[in-house]
Amino acid sequence: MPAKQINANNSLFSLLSDPLTGGRFWSNNSFMVDRYSNYVGFGTTQPNNRVSVVGNISATGYIYGTIITPTTAIPLAAGANSTVQYNSNGVLSGDLGFTYNQATSSILVGQGNATTGQQTSILGGSNNTASGNQGFIGGGSGNNNIGSSGGAIVAGRENNMQGDYAFIGGGRGNSANDSFAVTVGGYQNSNSGLASIIGGGQCNQISSGVINSGILGGTGNNIQHDNSFIIGNGLVTLSSNYTYFNHIEVDGQSILKGSIGEKVNTISPILSSVTIDLLSASTFNLNLTSSVTTFSVIHPLPNLGNSFTLYVNQLSAGNQTVNWSFNGSLVKWANRGDPIVTLSAYATDVYTFVSINGGNTWYGFVAGQNFY
Repeated sequence: MPAKQINANNSLFSLLSDPLTGGRFWSNNSFMVDRYSNYVGFGTTQPNNRVSVVGNISATGYIYGTIITPTTAIPLAAGANSTVQYNSNGVLSGDLGFTYNQATSSILVGQGNATTGQQTSILGGSNNTASGNQGFIGGGSGNNNIGSSGGAIVAGRENNMQGDYAFIGGGRGNSANDSFAVTVGGYQNSNSGLASIIGGGQCNQISSGVINSGILGGTGNNIQHDNSFIIGNGLVTLSSNYTYFNHIEVDGQSILKGSIGEKVNTISPILSSVTIDLLSASTFNLNLTSSVTTFSVIHPLPNLGNSFTLYVNQLSAGNQTVNWSFNGSLVKWANRGDPIVTLSAYATDVYTFVSINGGNTWYGFVAGQNFY
């Protein structure tokens, strides 16, 4: 503000209004600042005290003036806080990268941050950008908030948000691209689902057009259907309204209100040997392209009960035999009688196998033979 009156030791300033709200006036409309003592006085040409002002302007603390000396005309500071001021664009800025833009009601703190949205602020970090309205970036670096309105990135690095009212909680390289989408940490997760959530992990994806779905951690999961949820790794949804798990342990009773669908793996002998992988399925469809001399049963749950069902199918030639040896040990059958598979062409036999010691000993049961 220009000095109203200058003498050798002090300057008189006209205080017109509150610089932030423009609506408050001092009763005498002037104050005096002594250039040597930094004393401030109101309604006097001989200031004798420093004045702390609370409540009359938007900031709390000392009021500082700029003294123009009669001899050199070089601006000097009347106090320690010398750089907080409005510039010609109406922007209030200060030390350590603080900027307040009155025209957009936005605040910038940090290095290299930029915002063009109305009521959109960035409160820390570096090289973050925000262009939507009513948005927010809390820190981090290289984050980009370009949603139309109401979105927030709390922290992290190189995260990108395009959804309205969306949220990214940190991590790196994550995205939230539809309205109300949430991505909470992790690495390179992509959430393009409406009102959907990814709760961490790595390289998880919710596809565009999906609604009300979620992924809890893990890696390499992909939701392509509505109202779906994934807990695990490498899972892809097959239909809507399902929850997908792998490697789940239930401690206590379970109540299932509906039928159970089991995955079926179709297998064939390789050099007269068949591999039963209990990690891949619990029902196996064995096509006898040759006779079988041994079975390799892998990935049973250790020290627990395990079971699987085996469908044995003769092909057009028929006459293929099966030796019931699992991992080098003979299967135990009722009355010590090993069943002989039906040899007729196109016949199907069904067998069930159980183990109560983690797959060390297997018991066999004939469910039925010679089905056509």
